[in-house]
Amino acid sequence: MRRKGRVIASHHSQATVCFEPREACEKCDASQFCQGRSSRHTIVVENRMGARIGDEVHVEQSPGVGFISAFLLFGLPVLLAVIGLVVGVRWGESIALLIGISGFVIGLVIAKLINNFLARRALFLPKIVNIVRKEGS
Repeated sequence: MRRKGRVIASHHSQATVCFEPREACEKCDASQFCQGRSSRHTIVVENRMGARIGDEVHVEQSPGVGFISAFLLFGLPVLLAVIGLVVGVRWGESIALLIGISGFVIGLVIAKLINNFLARRALFLPKIVNIVRKEGS
């Protein structure tokens, strides 16, 4: 997915890009739950193009990143909870529930650790793919 935004901060090979709410957000009743009708959305992106503060840029995210992120956040904890429940059934329902909850919490901790690791490496950051208009041009 490609979106157009404006660079509001730049530091080494990363930049912070601000996006205005989309036109569809203004008409959406659920927009108040995701980002609000009038709020701006900012994200940190990889800046290999050398964009500077004030530049308008196109930002793109790899399509598979959303699937991997969703699996880490939702799938892994649920998978470990189910495994915990299945393994714990051998010792009774109470133990199965305890092991299942433990599996869920362990899945969340693993997801957080993986997220921190990937954030430091900037592997899943969206990238600036095009500078639309340079500030002052």
